[in-house]
Amino acid sequence: NREDPQVWLCLEAVRLAAAVRPRVLLVENVPGFITRRVGAELVVDRLRRDLDKAGFRNRLEVLLDAADYGVPQTRKRWFMLASGDTTL
Repeated sequence: NREDPQVWLCLEAVRLAAAVRPRVLLVENVPGFITRRVGAELVVDRLRRDLDKAGFRNRLEVLLDAADYGVPQTRKRWFMLASGDTTL
């Protein structure tokens, strides 16, 4: 959705990954990203579908808090690591 720059940027990353074909792709965002909608569709569902189409079918999604890794603040982030290779 080009009306929302944050959504557009995320989907553009998938388009670029499909063209460049890296072994892995890391997507990172705020936890609220997984509940964000464009119309009736969750953005993360669109991201997953676009990754599938681009051949990145192996995915790991996790929510991490930087405080758990020695950072002196609570900073939660959502990560998705995707690969077209079966080694992920």
